[in-house]
Amino acid sequence: MTWLPKLKRRGVAPMFFKFLFFSTLMWMLILTVTLTMTLRLSLSSLQTKIENGLAATARTLAESRMVRQSLQNGVCSAELTAYLDNLIAQTQDLDIVTIADASSVRLYPVIHSRIGQNFVGGDEGPALSGKSYIVDGVGTLGQQRRAFCPVLDDDGYVMGFVMASTTMSRINELRNHIISAYAQLAWLVMVVSLLTAVLLSLIIRRMLLGHGPEELVHSYLTQNEVLNNLDEGIISVDGQGMIQLVNRSAVQMLGLRPELLEGKPLDALLRDETGESLILSRRKN
Repeated sequence: MTWLPKLKRRGVAPMFFKFLFFSTLMWMLILTVTLTMTLRLSLSSLQTKIENGLAATARTLAESRMVRQSLQNGVCSAELTAYLDNLIAQTQDLDIVTIADASSVRLYPVIHSRIGQNFVGGDEGPALSGKSYIVDGVGTLGQQRRAFCPVLDDDGYVMGFVMASTTMSRINELRNHIISAYAQLAWLVMVVSLLTAVLLSLIIRRMLLGHGPEELVHSYLTQNEVLNNLDEGIISVDGQGMIQLVNRSAVQMLGLRPELLEGKPLDALLRDETGESLILSRRKN
């Protein structure tokens, strides 16, 4: 029976490939969790930004003198029409603005040919009751995220309402843009992680003189196997005379455990009957 167990060779990839695989897997897990959390935060922030912008636009228009004057006159002035057309063109997250009277008749739709037609969607009821709110709705231009704000006269009665909205297609486009940016970032980080893992593996392999860790372990165990099967006692020391290795025969001859020998000076071990170091006395002679 040998003192150290034999290393069984396994049909597995070299150690640096295993290191590459597990380090890449770890980084991918961290990357996935981090990007998922930040992506959800970014999408939530986008939604909040759009809704706050729509609500602010609807509220500002509802408090505008030109809007209230147009509702009193029953027709949208040319000045207000030009202003709203320019506002929609210049505001990124604003696709539709509608001004309607208390009967839900549109004084200003984004498609001017529909002036005088009834508001489409059926979700203006709370606004005509004096409430401001944000809701998903379907209008002439499809699904939208809508912000409603009532327009009040000087006595506090509802004259009509303002609706500002962004189409869902626009919102989805912005979301896809964010997701695409995060996907590109994920690919970049993954490539960097792969390159880093490969570089570290090569550095480790170079430090091990071109040998893989499994090869060094196998070499070490093989040498110990050979030394421990010799009948001669063998003690290996370094340049300072410190014991580095003892084989099984030497341990049996000396009657000491290996851990009591390794790291100790050799001259403290080899002494004559008087207690003098055999090594030092030999040097004196």
